[in-house]
Amino acid sequence: MLISRISAERGEKLDMLVEKLLRPYHDAFEPLLLEAMREELIAEQPIEMLYFMLLHAVTMSVSFRHVLGYFGEPFEDIEWLKRDMTQCVLATFLGRPSNNTSRSRKLPKRSQ
Repeated sequence: MLISRISAERGEKLDMLVEKLLRPYHDAFEPLLLEAMREELIAEQPIEMLYFMLLHAVTMSVSFRHVLGYFGEPFEDIEWLKRDMTQCVLATFLGRPSNNTSRSRKLPKRSQ
């Protein structure tokens, strides 16, 4: 939430956020992601886009996990949330198949 709020504004706070928080994590993840792509463990894709999409998808999902309950079964157990998020990240962002969520759920019927 802090990252999203500060990122909306340009200036000194954003510069500090990037240098103290975002850049160190980005720089640590970049070689790992590049190696995973070279080894064909994940799909080849733009590193910066992948990093920021992962960062925001995961942080927002964790921050708003109580909202997920409005759309399906609530995540009362944090371990369920972690397992399901891991599977979604692997399938969506890293190009790995995901058939193993922690709870078996049927896909909702599409509304007409």
